[in-house]
Amino acid sequence: MNHNEGDDKRMAIKGLGMDAVELSRIEKIVAEPKSFLEKVLTPKELEKYHTLPFKRKVEFLAGRFAVKEATSKALGVGISKEFSFHDVEVKKDDNGKPYIEYGDFRTHLTISHTDTTVVAFVVLEKGDLKNISLTSIQTFQELNKIKNIDVKTNLISLYIVQGMEELMEKFHVSKEADFYKVVRTYSLNGKVVQLATSYFDRRIVPFLSEEIAKKSIYEYLEKELKLKISYSQREIKFRKSTDEEKNYINLENIDRVVVIDTHAYLSNGNLFQYETITYHPDKFTFTAIAKR
Repeated sequence: MNHNEGDDKRMAIKGLGMDAVELSRIEKIVAEPKSFLEKVLTPKELEKYHTLPFKRKVEFLAGRFAVKEATSKALGVGISKEFSFHDVEVKKDDNGKPYIEYGDFRTHLTISHTDTTVVAFVVLEKGDLKNISLTSIQTFQELNKIKNIDVKTNLISLYIVQGMEELMEKFHVSKEADFYKVVRTYSLNGKVVQLATSYFDRRIVPFLSEEIAKKSIYEYLEKELKLKISYSQREIKFRKSTDEEKNYINLENIDRVVVIDTHAYLSNGNLFQYETITYHPDKFTFTAIAKR
């Protein structure tokens, strides 16, 4: 689900739907047996409906009916075995704005009322993660805004590790040095497309919390710790997937993954992060510009 505004050129519109309902028609329906109400409204919507006075019941039912009809038109199937009234539920965000969720679509919803009519507009879009540049350092929060997508972050684990030979070698530290290990997955349209394991040098990043890790660690480093992230060195691999990767990423019949090892540095040249990112090979396209 998403109903924000952004660069529409980076999204693909899959369908547009509009439906208008006369309130006088709904007034007659409200007095009919509840079988119609149960057909149109989900259990939660029906529960809300019964708490409303008559006039609001009419507006509420008209709005939900119009939204679901508009969604079916945007899908191009109408109310049918492919799409039923219960397949979407009108909800409200923290600002009171109505929205719907449907499959892996990004949705945009507008409901307008007059004294006699309710009109609903539904737009269904799909975003992608094509053409992500290898020559820039961007978080998924930044990509969400730039590419108008909706990548979700899921924190798997956050804990401190010590004595790992690989890290000792990369960071040139003794076995007493410790690191934050952060494991996260990233989902697009409800499917996990990336598994990331990051190590942060605690001499530079002394504190991380689950709340920070669930949002944007880079934003915390730059805004709160005032660190100047400068550049990264990346190595791309294409190898056989591990059991852990298969557990988190739905690879279906694919037994290969794309892996990018990243060393991230501050402006003073200090290495502060080592990260291994595993991608579903069919979900990403990377680009880089080579100059002679």
